[in-house]
This record gives sequence, C-alpha cells and structure tokens, in this order.
Amino acid sequence: MRRMMGRFLALCGWLAWQVGRPFRVGPLRRLGSAPVVAVAAILAVLAAAPLVLPFLDPQPEDALVQQIFDGRVADPEGWVRLHGRVVPWWLSLVPAILAVMLAIGARVGYPLFRPSVEVDVLSAPLTVGERIPAAYGGRVGPNVRDLADPGGALFVMRRAPTGDVLTAQPLPDDGGVAPQPVTVGGSWTSGRIGYVFTVTETVPALRLRTELVDATFLFARTTERDRVASMVTVER
Repeated sequence: MRRMMGRFLALCGWLAWQVGRPFRVGPLRRLGSAPVVAVAAILAVLAAAPLVLPFLDPQPEDALVQQIFDGRVADPEGWVRLHGRVVPWWLSLVPAILAVMLAIGARVGYPLFRPSVEVDVLSAPLTVGERIPAAYGGRVGPNVRDLADPGGALFVMRRAPTGDVLTAQPLPDDGGVAPQPVTVGGSWTSGRIGYVFTVTETVPALRLRTELVDATFLFARTTERDRVASMVTVER
C-alpha cells in the first residue's frame, strides 16, 4: 500500500513537472510552481462550469399539472418544469481529477522521495578503497543536478591523516576529467534513507545534508544504499 501511494504521488509529481517544464527556462524559473498552480486553478474552474452554468439560466417554476388546468400558473414569460433531468456532471470529472493531481504534484515535486525505516541488517560498512556507484540530484560541492535528470557519482572510502573518510565524487557526463571528490561529513551530517518514486520505478535512495553536500543519491540496490548510510548519521 505504501508503494502504491508513493507511485500515485510520483504520477502527480510527474504530471506537474511536465506542465511546468516550459516555465523552467531562463528568468521564468523564478516563478517556481506558480504556473502549475495556475493551471490547476483553471482546470478547477472548468470542472465547476458544467455544474454552475445551468443555474445561470432562468429556473423553472415547480408546478402540478392540475395547477396549470386551474389557471394558477399565469405568468406569460415563465415556464414550468414537469419532468426533471440530471445535470451532465460527468463532464466535470476529467478537469477536476487533473486539477487535484496537479495541485498534489506541485506540492510533492518530482521525482518523489519518501523516507523509510527499513534497512538491510546484513549490510557492512565500507572499507578503505571500496567504491559504490550512485546517481544524484541536488548539490555536491559546486556541482548541481536536477533529480529528474540526475548525474553520476561515486562513493569512495579514503584514508586520511585524521582517519578514514567517506567521499562523494560527481562523474562527468562526457567522460572527461571528473571533479574533485567532496568529503561527506565534517562538523555535522544529516541523512535519511528511503526510496525515490518515479512513474515507472522505485529506487533505493539516501538523502544527505552536510557542509558540502545537499543531495539525494540513488542506488541500484538497497544493500549499497545501506552500506553508505552506515557511514553517516541517519535519522530514524
């Protein structure tokens, strides 16, 4: 059930991300999620229109057939209702559903990170020289990537004069020279394990915030995520 809800929220986020995509270029980026919220509001108005517009027309007078025979309905401009009908309410369903999904998607973002408390109890901490590949969205040192278009990264345990340290090294997309690795740690480190949900898949993830890192890392396997998480302070 938890994964189904995560997948639904990811679908809402994906829809909002697609609608807001044309506005994430140049100075329009400053608008944030405002264009998506505006589209959701327009859809909400369209959803209400089939229900509201009929009430703007002149409303019939409820009367009995006998009242007509008796001449008690005398207004020449009026009209009476002898048979009622249901408003075409189903026309409101599609824009209403889209409006709700866009509003939710603008709130949760895309892809969606949801925390978890499940860990692989058999996972062992990294040893010096060991490497674990990952993808990241966010900031790693001076490097910034969108989680919807993540970049490659490599976690490496390195030996240092003050003890073994965990580093994260962004990888270049073009196969050129890789940026310098960034130390994961320092005076404070905050981490949270969980999963990132997209429209098509669920990926083990680790959200890290340190002096030099503020990013969400994606892993191929839960064990790899938990081995990296064992080297930092993780919230439970």
